[in-house]
Amino acid sequence: MTEKEKDKKKNIKKKRMAALIVLAVLIVVSAAAELIINAGKEGTANVHIQIRCDKLAEAPEKLKDQTLVQYIPDDGEALARLKYIANDGDSALDILEKICSNKNIEIKKNSEGAIQSIGYFKNGDCGQGSGWVYTVNGRLMDEDPAEYIVRDGDEIVWAFSLNGGRDIEDV
Repeated sequence: MTEKEKDKKKNIKKKRMAALIVLAVLIVVSAAAELIINAGKEGTANVHIQIRCDKLAEAPEKLKDQTLVQYIPDDGEALARLKYIANDGDSALDILEKICSNKNIEIKKNSEGAIQSIGYFKNGDCGQGSGWVYTVNGRLMDEDPAEYIVRDGDEIVWAFSLNGGRDIEDV
């Protein structure tokens, strides 16, 4: 490889890095603006939410469709923990839907409204009992997420379980 080709490759890398930095700044500024707009509103609750695939990252061979392995985040974090200002009466499902819509993460629900898939992964992808569960403040929830009304300070984690939630601890 010539010196000119190496320089060109370096310049491309620099431009990509600059574009990623600009994108990250725009995302942070956008999120901060939303927080400022909603901060202090009555009837709101500050909650945190994230989406995790830790168990899937630890055992990718369990996927029935191995073409999906490429979509497993290396660190198990499909959506980094972020703060969300919920409105009075928002449910865990409402927040998931709003965040995923904002982040262009596809969600599919069944006819009863239960989560069937988030992003690339759907219930049953790793056999019977595998699929999406959620925790609130570290506790695995069996309550319908549409029925769980969030409270100020809640930590909500959606996690892909390999066995009906028994493998999901304090994620």
